[in-house]
Amino acid sequence: MKAVWNRSLGRTGMVCLGIAGALAAQEPPQLSGIQRLTNREMSLQLNSQTGLGYRIEVSTNLVYWDPLLTLLSAGLNQHTDSAAPYLSSRIYRAFQLSGTNFVTGDHLATDDGDIIIHPINHATLVMSWNGKMIYNDPVGAATIFQGLPRADLILVSHGHSDHFSISTLNAVTNANTVISLQFACGPITNLNTNTINRKSYEPMHDALRRRHADGSHRPRSGID
Repeated sequence: MKAVWNRSLGRTGMVCLGIAGALAAQEPPQLSGIQRLTNREMSLQLNSQTGLGYRIEVSTNLVYWDPLLTLLSAGLNQHTDSAAPYLSSRIYRAFQLSGTNFVTGDHLATDDGDIIIHPINHATLVMSWNGKMIYNDPVGAATIFQGLPRADLILVSHGHSDHFSISTLNAVTNANTVISLQFACGPITNLNTNTINRKSYEPMHDALRRRHADGSHRPRSGID
């Protein structure tokens, strides 16, 4: 089931198309409340069934679509599209995901598949890319990471307590987890610190670097 909104950023016209799914009794998702903010970002709402997974996609021509956001619905979901100021037009559509095995967050395209960026708090975030789970500065209680796959790669920027926690690292790693330490942190017990195959992560790194350089996509907390 899909709901589609077409919003031209230079005009005020809107077109909405809702397509009912196989379950007639279930309300299709509805995109609404699309408006341009003072900073030219776009605010939109997705009204959908609570507890189900949905994906919002974007297009400029109704032919090619790119994922924008994967979310677990809270009923009425609010999102801000920070890439909108850099585009002349933006078309949105939403559809329900099947199953429960997905990571929520903002999507960022790379040359080798999308990165899904799942913010946790402060500098802590989880990224899903090319079948790998990448954790950045994981800190806090282990319960924060419940429901997320264990890390394949962990990036630790420095040794401050809000960026580095041995107990949290032990909670999110497995026997094959690789850890990249950017500082002299001393020994970490029961953790694999093998050398990273950096080449295999280059498409992800390049996409993140471009995002940071041009500002065209700033991942937020997914749903505000």
